[in-house]
Amino acid sequence: MFGAGATAAATLATGTAHATLATGTAHATLTAGTVGPTPGWVNVSDYGAVGNGIHNDTAAINAAINAVAGNAAPATHTRFPTACIYLPPGAYKVTSDLLIQSVEGFVFAGAGSDLTVLLASGPGFTTAVLNIDGSAKGKYQGFTIVGDGTESSGNNALPNGINLTWTTAASRSTTANIFNDIYVKSLKFSCGIRMGAPAGTTRQVDSTTIRDVIVAGSGTATHKYSTLYLRGFCFGNGDSGNQYDFAVYNSWATGCRTGVYADASGFVWYGGQPAENGTEFRFVGEMGQTTIQGIQSQDSGQLLYATGGSIVTTVSVRDVVFVTSYLVSSDYWIEVTGIARGWEFSNVRAYSTTAARPVIFFSGAGYAEVATLINVAQRNTATAGVVVQSGGSVKLVNYMQLNAISEVTAVWHDFIVTRTSAYTCTQSDRYVLADAARAAYTVTLPSAALCPGKAYTVKKIDASAHAVTVTATARQTIDGARDYYLRHRHSAVELVSNGSDWFVTTKL
Repeated sequence: MFGAGATAAATLATGTAHATLATGTAHATLTAGTVGPTPGWVNVSDYGAVGNGIHNDTAAINAAINAVAGNAAPATHTRFPTACIYLPPGAYKVTSDLLIQSVEGFVFAGAGSDLTVLLASGPGFTTAVLNIDGSAKGKYQGFTIVGDGTESSGNNALPNGINLTWTTAASRSTTANIFNDIYVKSLKFSCGIRMGAPAGTTRQVDSTTIRDVIVAGSGTATHKYSTLYLRGFCFGNGDSGNQYDFAVYNSWATGCRTGVYADASGFVWYGGQPAENGTEFRFVGEMGQTTIQGIQSQDSGQLLYATGGSIVTTVSVRDVVFVTSYLVSSDYWIEVTGIARGWEFSNVRAYSTTAARPVIFFSGAGYAEVATLINVAQRNTATAGVVVQSGGSVKLVNYMQLNAISEVTAVWHDFIVTRTSAYTCTQSDRYVLADAARAAYTVTLPSAALCPGKAYTVKKIDASAHAVTVTATARQTIDGARDYYLRHRHSAVELVSNGSDWFVTTKL
C-alpha cells in the first residue's frame, strides 16, 4: 500500500476516527517536569500535522513532542511529559529526525502499524527517522516507517529506522522501554532498529521489551550487501557496560545481511519467523546471557555466527527449525569461534532443500568449553555433521544426522584422532592413535588446570622401535614424572586430570 509513496499515502484516513481522545489542553494545570503518571493525550493534528503523505509534518510532530516534554535543558534534567503523543491514521511525511530526548514515561503511539505511517522523505536525516535519546519507561507503538525512495542521510543511506540511545546531550538513562506493533519496511536503512549507547561509552541502554516488531529489508540470503540492510536489529555498542537484558517476543527481521546483530550485549528472543537474511543471529564482542527460542527460519544463509570475546557467557538455542535452500558457502549453519562456555542447543533441527550440507562448526580458543547438543538433528549433512577444532569441548545427547533416505548416522569428528608427528591434545580429543613408524615424537597434554576431570587415552599403533612420549606441560607431572613412554605396538595409557597434575588410570 505504501510502495507508491505520497500518492498511495494520501488515500489513508485522517485522524477523525479518534476524536474521542483528549488533546493536551485537558490538563492545563500540569506543567512539563511534573513528577507523576502521564495523563491524557495530545493529537499531533492539533499542532498542524496533516497526515496526507504530501504535507511536511516534521515540524508539527516535533512541536507536539516538545509541548508535552517541556523545555528543561535535556543535558541537565529528566523531563516527565504532561501527556501522551497520538498519531491518528494517516501517512505523516517527515524529512528529518523526530527527536525525543531526556524523558521518563513518554508515550508515542499511532493507531496501529496498518493505519499510521511515518513516511521518510529526502536527504535531511542525521541519525534515524525516530531518534530516542534518553528514555526510561517509555512506550512506542502502533506505526509503520516507510520511505518514498528519496530518503537518506545526505548522500548516504539512513543509519537507522529507529535509534534508542543515550548521548551526552541527554540526561535520562535509557532503560525499561517498550516497543510494540511496529513495522519498518520499504526504507533505505543500514540498521532497522538500533539499541545502544554511542560506541566507546558504557551508558545504560538496557531492559527494553520488543513485541510484534518486524524489520524488512529488500535483500536475500545471497544478496551482496554494501550499505543497505546491513542489520535488522542491533543490540549493544561494542562495550560490556549496561547494554544487556533485551526481551523480544514474536518479532523478526527479513531481507538483511544480519537479522539480529549483538555487539557485547545479551537478550532473550521468543518466537518469530525470520527469513532470507544472510545470517539470522550474529554475536561479536563479550556477549551477555542470551536465549533464542521458538523460531522457524526460512531460506537464510546461516542461523548463528558467533566470533570473538573473552568473557565466559551462557547462550541457549532451543526449539528451533532452520530450513534453507541458500546455505552459506562454508556449509556452517551454526559457527562458534572464540571462548564460549556453557552453550546449549536443544530440540534444534536443520535441513537443506538442495544439495547443500548443514554443518555445526566449533572452533574454541584455548580452554573454551563450548556446548551441549541435546535432541539435535540435521538432514542432508556432510560426512561430519559436527566439526570441533582446537579448544572445543562438545557433548552430544541424542544427536542425529538424517540423510536423503532417512538413515540415521551419528558422527563424532576429531574425538578420535590419528597422528604421525608431534601433537598437542585439544579438549575435543578423547583418543589419540599415535603412529611413530617414521620417527619418534611427543604427544603433549594440555594444562591439567584447564580441564579437571578430562581423560585421554594415547595408544601406539605401529610396530617400529620408535617411542611415543606422552608429556605434561607447565611443570605438571604424570604420576609424579614428567613423561610417560609408549615403546611397543598396541601399548596404551589412559590419563586423567585432577586440576593440578595428570594421573594414570589404565595402562597396557
